[in-house]
Amino acid sequence: MLCHAKGDRMMKYVSAFILKLIMTAAILLIINTGIYGGDVSTTLWISLVLAIFAFVLGDILIFTVFSKRYAYVMGNTIATFSDAVLAFVIIYFMGSALYVETVDILAASLLSSIVLGVGEWLFHKYMETKVLEPKPVSCNVSFD
Repeated sequence: MLCHAKGDRMMKYVSAFILKLIMTAAILLIINTGIYGGDVSTTLWISLVLAIFAFVLGDILIFTVFSKRYAYVMGNTIATFSDAVLAFVIIYFMGSALYVETVDILAASLLSSIVLGVGEWLFHKYMETKVLEPKPVSCNVSFD
């Protein structure tokens, strides 16, 4: 029974990563490719790298630690800000190296990181309700 529970939990993380990858790729394809003219294959590579780093650092490490330590809103805010900064850095540096010079990579990185930040806020809500283990409820009851 314990192994089955571990498998279910792992599948929740895999499903969450796939959802994050789809969200990231869709946003970057619309902004970096659709608006700023970057090529599709480069945008997909950036999406994959960004989804991996943001999922491991932002969603598994930062969000889970801060949402357990602080109230949900505070944990989500810290993780969303971290994800947006990480997105900007990865998109900017990978885009500078891989896109042709006609792409305004600074503007594309900034707009993409803002839109991804909104998506991350919602994604963290999904992680909280569907993927992470529920927080134990503590009651301070005194029988004096």
